[in-house]
Amino acid sequence: MAQSGHCGTNGRRSDPGVMAEDLIEVAKLTKPLVNVMGRSVRLSDTATSASDSEGTVRHQKHASVMNNTKWRELRLGILESRAKPSFRGKNLGSDVIGRWDREWYYHFDEGGHEATEWYEIKADSDEEQRAVEEVLRKYQIPVEIRDGIYRIYGYANDTSKIIVLK
Repeated sequence: MAQSGHCGTNGRRSDPGVMAEDLIEVAKLTKPLVNVMGRSVRLSDTATSASDSEGTVRHQKHASVMNNTKWRELRLGILESRAKPSFRGKNLGSDVIGRWDREWYYHFDEGGHEATEWYEIKADSDEEQRAVEEVLRKYQIPVEIRDGIYRIYGYANDTSKIIVLK
């Protein structure tokens, strides 16, 4: 078997004595993988702050669906499109759903996306709908579409309805 000596994302060479198969085995032991749109993604343990009737904090497993680059591409794509669709979001560990907002320049990125469970985007016209779908398609943003509302997950516990528009 060939040894792995390629550069990783940090630009440093990995240990040439470590085989790729070994790294895969280590990854399998640390967190389970799930299939999201043909990609393998790692589940992360996320404690929610919601409590049950006994005050016990619930723990759920969520698959990471988006990353900071994808959130940035979504925001910049909408800004460049000149469309002003509404959005609202929900964070992990909270039952609170934000109010609909149209201010993509500051409000969409406020606080970052490390705890974003999902954002919904609502297009109020055919023009906005075309613009939103063009951005989702261009940047291959995973989305679930429900009753004309686009839901983009940061983390999801059910990925079966998430698609990438072609």
